[in-house]
Amino acid sequence: MSTPRSPLMDALYGIDVSIDVYKNLQDLDHDLNKEVQEIAYEHYWARPGLSIRDKSLITVVSLISLGKQKQTKPHMLGFLNTGGTKEELLAVLMFLQKQIDKNPIEKAVITLHALLSERNEDNFIIDEIIKKISEGYEDEQRDYSRDLHIANVASAAAIGKQEKTQESIKLFLASPLCNIDDIRNTLIHQIAYCGFPVAVNGFGALKSVMKE
Repeated sequence: MSTPRSPLMDALYGIDVSIDVYKNLQDLDHDLNKEVQEIAYEHYWARPGLSIRDKSLITVVSLISLGKQKQTKPHMLGFLNTGGTKEELLAVLMFLQKQIDKNPIEKAVITLHALLSERNEDNFIIDEIIKKISEGYEDEQRDYSRDLHIANVASAAAIGKQEKTQESIKLFLASPLCNIDDIRNTLIHQIAYCGFPVAVNGFGALKSVMKE
């Protein structure tokens, strides 16, 4: 007997994509699908403390930082389906080009371009961003939005840069838009996509910052 599809998948991806993702997982291995449904979705996605939009953002940033292009696309869709906009995603991608390697950013922009084309949405902004990234454009923005604070912590933690993670946590805590529970919940949600070592290291960085 197959494990029921989590309603959270439908909320994130829409029924059609949700069914496809579920079927792909089931075809890979039914025990794997059971773990994904019961742990990833019904536990980590269902945890209180962050909005589903925030969790979508954390997931997208984590997957991009780890170079997981194939898995990034459905979660970009999830971000758009749960209240995020393409402009907000682009702002995060422009920010991330200063934090991680250029190659996964370029792939992420291409992925977003394809997703928006499938949704029949205007892509002219993406074309401009692709050009800017290829030319080495750097945004000098210093006032981070809540999204950028979340992206800063999630990307640093995902790629294992401990000093950078501590720095991002300090900036996060200094913002009136964020609090320590937001950081804790960000790191806990990453377990589903980055594993326990990332969360353990992230909490180690948080503990060091709090000691200071």
